Amino acid sequence: MSASFQIEDPSVRFRILRKMVRSLPETNYETLKYLCNHLCRVIEFSETNKMDLKNLATLFGPTLVRTSDDDMLAMVRDMGHQCQIIECILRGFQYFFEDSMDDYGEDAGWHSITVKLRHRYKYPKCFVSNTRM
Repeated sequence: MSASFQIEDPSVRFRILRKMVRSLPETNYETLKYLCNHLCRVIEFSETNKMDLKNLATLFGPTLVRTSDDDMLAMVRDMGHQCQIIECILRGFQYFFEDSMDDYGEDAGWHSITVKLRHRYKYPKCFVSNTRM
């Protein structure tokens, strides 16, 4: 998954990451979806619990996005990408997990999708962001 973050174009990068998430075995996909939904609810109360998007991504990135081997150097080297991937998934929860996002088509850009979502839904701040990663 971290290879997807080496792609320059954010729209292409997010589409590839979404395909990777969607290609997980069903049990893994549903578990990730449930966990991310819970983490987004935690972020809603970040002023109280101090667990904002970046803190949760830093905490869960290395755990959820593992390297293919147990090479400690590779784990440290990829840690930034692992955190970015989880931050991205939390920030764009609907894009990664809701089938209604298929209505926007393969060529819809990440930014245009988030703008449309902000007008279509009322979600907590971690779900839809006006910033690109």
